[in-house]
Amino acid sequence: MVNDYTLALFVLGKPNTLQLVDLRSGKAEVIADNPGRILRRVPHENKFSFVHKVSDQEWLIKTFDLRTRAVATFIKDISGR
Repeated sequence: MVNDYTLALFVLGKPNTLQLVDLRSGKAEVIADNPGRILRRVPHENKFSFVHKVSDQEWLIKTFDLRTRAVATFIKDISGR
């Protein structure tokens, strides 16, 4: 849950998607295709982070700014994928 009226959801499909859902309007916005399943709030900021599978060899940790609706790359995944 992002706030009282908004959910960030990992949605299964082809491809899987990361969606932001407004509970008041029922509208969903796709933020990214092929996200990882773990979403985390960024401490002291109005953002959350997620893993984005760009390709089999490239995974990025990204942030989503809830105020501006901007997605930004934070860092490359260092797991060696």
